[in-house]
Amino acid sequence: MKIKTKIPGVAGKTQREIDPREHREAESRMQGCAQARTPQDASGARSHPGSASAAALVLLRAEARGASTIERHAPKRNLTVSLALAILLFMLAFLAAGCASGPGVEWQVENVKQKEGANLLPLRNEILKDAKENIAIWITSPDRIEEAFTGTALNEFRAARDLDKKEGVRVVRVHKNQRFTVFDVNDGIRPQVEYRFLDMTYYVDARTGKPKTKPFNKERTISLFLVRADGKFKIDNMIGSREAIR
Repeated sequence: MKIKTKIPGVAGKTQREIDPREHREAESRMQGCAQARTPQDASGARSHPGSASAAALVLLRAEARGASTIERHAPKRNLTVSLALAILLFMLAFLAAGCASGPGVEWQVENVKQKEGANLLPLRNEILKDAKENIAIWITSPDRIEEAFTGTALNEFRAARDLDKKEGVRVVRVHKNQRFTVFDVNDGIRPQVEYRFLDMTYYVDARTGKPKTKPFNKERTISLFLVRADGKFKIDNMIGSREAIR
């Protein structure tokens, strides 16, 4: 069965016969587009020009399908095709221009970097302060060592003191030209600090206090690994000269 319909905009022209299947397909596409145009889609239309491109492609397909039955209206069909191609090219150009613009992305990345740097600075300062205090306790107040050391560092300190007692000596630590560098903040999880100094440490007789050795007089570098314990960063391990760490 054929349905007679008029092609608007062409005065004095004959009617075009449309196959019912084509009519149902066109009506189905129109309903699908109407359902897809929700308020959310409408608000994002400007940021997604691909929908207009898709509409232009649908129009082109419809024109191609009707080419076999429309022969007397070639001028109008050519005009419609040209218009659809113009719309498609315009939307593709608009899409390419939108992809090329990226100042907003760069601004977001820069602000993330600045935010991270600002947040890490207080943590770095806290690590540096606690490392200096821990070393000061190690040098001048070994009886308070539990306030500065924990884990492996504390165990090795106690083992070294037991060895001193067995040998009848006592260590006198003298560190000069101290330099501390936060090597890795690591988000506060086991940060690493590099400690450099001139080691003038020597040993004395535990009973008389007389020197048993000369000062080492050596440049040392020790890597300090810290962990948070008892509300501060304590030294959990030290890697470097065994002579200097003892």
